[in-house]
Amino acid sequence: MVTIKVECPAEVAAERQREFADTVIGAAVHLLGAERAGVRLDTTDDAARTRRESDAARTRRELDDEARERREAAFWAAAWSGC
Repeated sequence: MVTIKVECPAEVAAERQREFADTVIGAAVHLLGAERAGVRLDTTDDAARTRRESDAARTRRELDDEARERREAAFWAAAWSGC
């Protein structure tokens, strides 16, 4: 079992802290290789899920790739900023 603790920078607005934490955790899970082993981390909320479902023009793979890239970028941004 792995425990991932995320401390948001002070300048992150309170309403964005959950999104920030979910993004960093998702990136860490991805980098640890859990997604390749068949374990998926769902960090979407209902609004994000609704937006994704309404975008029928995109394939599921494109959405997964974009989400993975966002998580990786957020993870490295947090890592390099000292979070």
